[in-house]
Amino acid sequence: ASHPRFDRDVTKSFVWLGEAFSTALKSLGVSEELVVHRGSLVQNPWSSTLCFAGKGPGEVFARGRKVVGISQRRGRAGAVFQCGLLLRWTFRDEWFSEKAFPQPLDEISRIAGIGLSELLPVLPSVTDCEAAVTQCVRAYEFS
Repeated sequence: ASHPRFDRDVTKSFVWLGEAFSTALKSLGVSEELVVHRGSLVQNPWSSTLCFAGKGPGEVFARGRKVVGISQRRGRAGAVFQCGLLLRWTFRDEWFSEKAFPQPLDEISRIAGIGLSELLPVLPSVTDCEAAVTQCVRAYEFS
């Protein structure tokens, strides 16, 4: 809780991390516009079942689809951030029941997520992604 980036405002506390991820993605070669969601949580009919369908503060979007998801757990000592960077977005209709979703499944597959495989001509290795994110998080951590 004493870290310079800790913010008691849960919405604001995510934004710096989303900015770090956005910078990391650009360093990996993503040239498309990346948008860090700065508002509060935005839910839709699918987001309670499929986390990449909603919009959370600090999460990163390309083409209107989530490429980085972020959540956090808080306690008296501070916060722990859990992040997911999609390398590939694979949506399979058989994973979901038509009854669980009020809209057609193909609509969900178009809006929920986007992987780096769709944003870059060559998918970087997991090691390269980890290195880029680590470097950018460290740069943002105390700036």
